[in-house]
Order: sequence, then structure tokens, then C-alpha cells
Amino acid sequence: MIGTHALYAYEAAAGVRLQERALATRDVDLLWDTRKRLQFASRMKNLDLSMLDVLRKVDSTFEIRDGQLFTAVNAKGFEVDILRREAAELDPHPLQLTDDEDDLWAVQARRANVLLASPPFSAPIVSVTGRMARMTTISPAAFVDFKRWMASTTERDPLKISRDRLQASIVEELANRFRLGGV
Repeated sequence: MIGTHALYAYEAAAGVRLQERALATRDVDLLWDTRKRLQFASRMKNLDLSMLDVLRKVDSTFEIRDGQLFTAVNAKGFEVDILRREAAELDPHPLQLTDDEDDLWAVQARRANVLLASPPFSAPIVSVTGRMARMTTISPAAFVDFKRWMASTTERDPLKISRDRLQASIVEELANRFRLGGV
């Protein structure tokens, strides 16, 4: 997971709770590594699942958004976006996650290669229902760098720029104060 949801791993590792306005989002961004596509596709085929099937195990209302084959949306409007690095080397493009013709596709994201190159950051998190899980995301340093870059792009939604800057500042402070992977 990348984007706003990464904040849950950082706050858990630091042992703090972040402000709701920093965590507000209606989507989750999943970074898909195209270099592992054969391994992923093989595993999904053995399980007889598509990525959309996996999402539907969590919430049966997930459907692929019309006109956005990289986005699944549930009945409450929560979105899951599948992002990938820009096509490089021998990457196929476009790229569907599995052989299931009704499955999600991965969309190219600028600078996603930087996120893939980031050291992983992992922390146990607790959901609002009390269930625990391990969340793996990008390093705090990569998060800060990426959010600041996003806030500086001219095509970024102006309403998201202040949140990007806020999140970058919060994660930088957490990383420095609690020594979370160095920033």
C-alpha cells in the first residue's frame, strides 16, 4: 500500500495517533510490481482467483469502475486503484493483473519506479474492529519525497496539494522523532 494508507503503518510504528484530517481518504493505492507479474499470475491461477475476486472477499460490492479498468469501487464509493511503474524494459503494456478477462488492469503512475525501489517499511496495525495485520508499505523517506513531488506538480488537484504537504510534514516529523527508517 502506498499513499494515505501508509500513514497507518507509520503511526503504529511510532505509537501515536494522527489527526483525522491527515488520514482522510476515500481510496487506497496498491503498488503492483510488474517484475513479479508471472509469480503473481501463477499464484492467482492456482487459487482460481482474480484480483477483483480477492477484493470481493473483503466486500462483495466491489466492481470495476466504468472507464477506469484500474479502479475497483464498492457500494459506499471506496476505491482501490492498482498502480504500476511506467512501462520499462520488457514490461507489457497495457497489463491486466490476471488472465481473467473481467479482472483489473494496472495503470502506469509517474515515478512509481522510485516507490518500487524504496526500502520496504512494515509495522503491525490494528483495525477499528480490533483485528491485527502487518502492513508493508514504502519507507517514510520515500513517502515524504513522493508526497512533496506530487504537491509540486501542476496537474495535481489543488484540493489535494495541502493534504500532500501536511502528510509529508507529519511523516518527516515521525521519522525523525521516532527513527522510522530515516528521512
